[in-house]
Amino acid sequence: MNASKVLIIVLGAILVILLVFSLQTYSQKQTIAEQYLGLQQKIDGDKARLNSQIKSIERERDQLKEKMLNINKELNDISLQRDHWKGQYNIAVKEKDALLEKLKTRPTQVAQQPISVQQPVQQQQVQQPQQQTILREDAYWASVVRDKEALEIKLQNLKNELNQQLVKFGSVKKSQSDASLELSKVQQQKDELERKLKFSEQLVNNISMELVAEKNDKKLLSDEFSKVKTENNSLRRQVKELASAKLSLEEGLQELETQKVKLQKRISSTESIVKSRMNDLLRLKEDLDIVYQGKMPDSAGEFSTVELPPIVVRAQPIQVGDIPDASIEQQPMVEQELVGKIISVNRESNFAIIDLGEDAGVTLGRIFKVYRGNKPVAALEVIQTRKDISAVDIKNEAEPIQSGDTVR
Repeated sequence: MNASKVLIIVLGAILVILLVFSLQTYSQKQTIAEQYLGLQQKIDGDKARLNSQIKSIERERDQLKEKMLNINKELNDISLQRDHWKGQYNIAVKEKDALLEKLKTRPTQVAQQPISVQQPVQQQQVQQPQQQTILREDAYWASVVRDKEALEIKLQNLKNELNQQLVKFGSVKKSQSDASLELSKVQQQKDELERKLKFSEQLVNNISMELVAEKNDKKLLSDEFSKVKTENNSLRRQVKELASAKLSLEEGLQELETQKVKLQKRISSTESIVKSRMNDLLRLKEDLDIVYQGKMPDSAGEFSTVELPPIVVRAQPIQVGDIPDASIEQQPMVEQELVGKIISVNRESNFAIIDLGEDAGVTLGRIFKVYRGNKPVAALEVIQTRKDISAVDIKNEAEPIQSGDTVR
């Protein structure tokens, strides 16, 4: 009874522990699922924001690349213009140098002309065509000087424009360097965003793997819980069966106790009966010893006193039949064929017990033969009879008789 109660208490405790563990596992699963959803939403938002930033950075990068291409194109155009204006400038410088050389040679000719004026008139008339030529040359040189001044002005303008182009080229180069710096910065930002995106994807993969592991653990726990539940139900059924078996055993024990009491009563009564019967048997033995003491012929023809051995009594109670009176003469009777077996042999007192008694018609002094198979081995003489057994004296023993031999 106490073992059943302890088993039930242990099963209940195990069930409560499993329920608490299942509730904790379920709450942890819910918490992990909520955290996973929150992280998934956050990661999706960060991913979308990073993708938009990457797209905007890529657009800015494309714009900067286009701007750089335009700047490089403008630089090439400016370089070509600079080379063109440098060529023009060199040409103008060369022309200026050539005009300066001509101007240097011109004053000597003009200085020599007054000397020719002081010559005679005839000689002046001869030289008038030459003077006209000189005047034409002066007009030419005047136009050359004007062209020179115009070229110098143009050269100065070209210098100014070249300086402007150089300044513009410097600003363009600065813009290009700034654009390059900004492009490298944008590239760094893009790399940083890609690293963040990759880290976020790895985090999502790790969380997904943890969630899958958690689901597998939950499945294993669920299977284990189902298994434990099945075992618990089986144990409950076994407890019920044990309880019913216990009840049946208790009922059987009560019945056995009742039977024990009855048997004790019967044993007590049987013991009293056996004691009384033993007393009767002892008295009967004493009477038989007194009655049957006397001279009996032995094998040599002489007479000797024979004392009957004690009777062996079987475990079951036997009823003592009426003992025939020795003083009454027995009438001769026709003996019928009887067949029995030897129950026991007493070698010390040289007698045996057979399973034939008064009910079978056995009388005192009757001779039986002992057979083992079909071979006779000894002769027996009845010396005492009871209701269903008889005591016999062993005679003419060819072979030692034993229990189970046939008696006829």
